[in-house]
Amino acid sequence: MGLLTGKKTRDTLLDEVASWSEKDRDDLSKCAFDLSFSNFGPKQKSIGYWLEFLSPLALDGLDERSKLYNIKNERPLLELDLKNIINNGPETLQIQKKLNKSKQTLKSFINENYLDSFE
Repeated sequence: MGLLTGKKTRDTLLDEVASWSEKDRDDLSKCAFDLSFSNFGPKQKSIGYWLEFLSPLALDGLDERSKLYNIKNERPLLELDLKNIINNGPETLQIQKKLNKSKQTLKSFINENYLDSFE
Protein backbone atom coordinates (compact mmCIF):
# COMPACT_ATOMS: atom_id res chain seq x y z
CA MET A 1 0.00 0.00 0.00
CA GLY A 2 2.81 2.37 0.85
CA LEU A 3 4.44 1.97 -2.54
CA LEU A 4 1.28 2.52 -4.55
CA THR A 5 -1.00 4.91 -2.68
CA GLY A 6 0.98 8.13 -2.28
CA LYS A 7 1.69 10.07 -5.46
CA LYS A 8 5.22 11.16 -4.50
CA THR A 9 6.27 7.64 -3.50
CA ARG A 10 4.55 6.05 -6.49
CA ASP A 11 6.23 8.51 -8.88
CA THR A 12 9.66 7.78 -7.38
CA LEU A 13 9.09 4.04 -7.76
CA LEU A 14 7.71 4.32 -11.28
CA ASP A 15 10.62 6.55 -12.37
CA GLU A 16 13.06 3.92 -11.11
CA VAL A 17 11.28 0.95 -12.67
CA ALA A 18 10.85 2.82 -15.96
CA SER A 19 14.62 3.29 -16.11
CA TRP A 20 15.21 -0.47 -16.08
CA SER A 21 16.15 -2.18 -19.30
CA GLU A 22 14.55 -5.40 -20.50
CA LYS A 23 17.65 -7.21 -19.20
CA ASP A 24 17.16 -5.58 -15.78
CA ARG A 25 13.57 -6.81 -15.61
CA ASP A 26 14.67 -10.27 -16.75
CA ASP A 27 17.41 -10.33 -14.07
CA LEU A 28 14.84 -9.47 -11.40
CA SER A 29 12.50 -12.18 -12.65
CA LYS A 30 15.27 -14.78 -12.45
CA CYS A 31 15.96 -13.80 -8.82
CA ALA A 32 12.38 -14.58 -7.81
CA PHE A 33 13.25 -18.26 -7.46
CA ASP A 34 15.95 -17.72 -4.83
CA LEU A 35 15.72 -16.10 -1.41
CA SER A 36 19.30 -14.79 -1.42
CA PHE A 37 19.76 -11.06 -1.05
CA SER A 38 23.15 -11.29 -2.75
CA ASN A 39 21.80 -12.19 -6.20
CA PHE A 40 21.96 -9.43 -8.74
CA GLY A 41 18.85 -7.81 -10.12
CA PRO A 42 18.25 -4.59 -12.04
CA LYS A 43 21.24 -2.38 -12.85
CA GLN A 44 23.57 -5.12 -11.54
CA LYS A 45 22.65 -4.23 -7.96
CA SER A 46 21.91 -6.89 -5.38
CA ILE A 47 18.44 -7.83 -4.29
CA GLY A 48 19.51 -6.65 -0.82
CA TYR A 49 20.23 -3.24 -2.31
CA TRP A 50 16.76 -3.13 -3.86
CA LEU A 51 15.14 -4.19 -0.59
CA GLU A 52 16.95 -1.35 1.18
CA PHE A 53 15.89 1.01 -1.64
CA LEU A 54 12.23 0.00 -1.49
CA SER A 55 11.87 -0.17 2.30
CA PRO A 56 12.08 3.55 3.06
CA LEU A 57 9.92 4.27 0.02
CA ALA A 58 7.24 1.93 1.36
CA LEU A 59 7.43 3.49 4.82
CA ASP A 60 7.33 7.03 3.43
CA GLY A 61 4.38 5.98 1.30
CA LEU A 62 2.53 4.81 4.41
CA ASP A 63 3.18 8.22 5.98
CA GLU A 64 1.81 9.84 2.82
CA ARG A 65 -1.21 7.50 2.82
CA SER A 66 -1.98 8.34 6.45
CA LYS A 67 -2.10 12.05 5.67
CA LEU A 68 -3.98 11.59 2.40
CA TYR A 69 -6.81 9.55 3.93
CA ASN A 70 -6.58 10.98 7.46
CA ILE A 71 -6.13 7.47 8.90
CA LYS A 72 -3.88 6.00 11.55
CA ASN A 73 -0.40 5.47 10.13
CA GLU A 74 0.30 1.84 9.24
CA ARG A 75 4.09 2.35 9.36
CA PRO A 76 4.49 0.51 12.71
CA LEU A 77 2.89 -2.58 11.16
CA LEU A 78 5.63 -2.79 8.52
CA GLU A 79 8.70 -1.12 9.97
CA LEU A 80 9.80 -3.80 12.45
CA ASP A 81 9.28 -6.60 9.92
CA LEU A 82 11.34 -4.75 7.31
CA LYS A 83 14.19 -4.19 9.77
CA ASN A 84 14.10 -7.85 10.74
CA ILE A 85 14.17 -9.03 7.13
CA ILE A 86 16.97 -6.65 6.15
CA ASN A 87 19.07 -7.64 9.18
CA ASN A 88 18.31 -11.37 9.30
CA GLY A 89 17.16 -12.39 5.84
CA PRO A 90 13.80 -13.72 4.69
CA GLU A 91 11.62 -15.09 7.46
CA THR A 92 11.43 -18.50 5.81
CA LEU A 93 15.23 -18.82 6.03
CA GLN A 94 15.14 -17.59 9.63
CA ILE A 95 12.65 -20.34 10.47
CA GLN A 96 14.79 -22.98 8.74
CA LYS A 97 17.84 -21.86 10.76
CA LYS A 98 15.81 -21.95 13.97
CA LEU A 99 14.63 -25.50 13.15
CA ASN A 100 18.17 -26.69 12.44
CA LYS A 101 19.49 -25.08 15.61
CA SER A 102 16.70 -26.63 17.71
CA LYS A 103 17.64 -30.22 16.74
CA GLN A 104 13.92 -31.06 16.93
CA THR A 105 11.97 -33.10 14.47
CA LEU A 106 9.92 -31.04 12.05
CA LYS A 107 6.70 -32.20 13.70
CA SER A 108 7.93 -31.29 17.18
CA PHE A 109 9.21 -27.92 16.00
CA ILE A 110 5.90 -27.04 14.33
CA ASN A 111 3.88 -28.20 17.33
CA GLU A 112 6.01 -26.19 19.75
CA ASN A 113 6.34 -23.01 17.73
CA TYR A 114 3.32 -22.70 15.49
CA LEU A 115 0.36 -24.66 16.81
CA ASP A 116 -1.80 -23.74 19.77
CA SER A 117 -1.82 -26.23 22.60
CA PHE A 118 -5.24 -27.81 23.15
CA GLU A 119 -4.30 -29.66 26.31
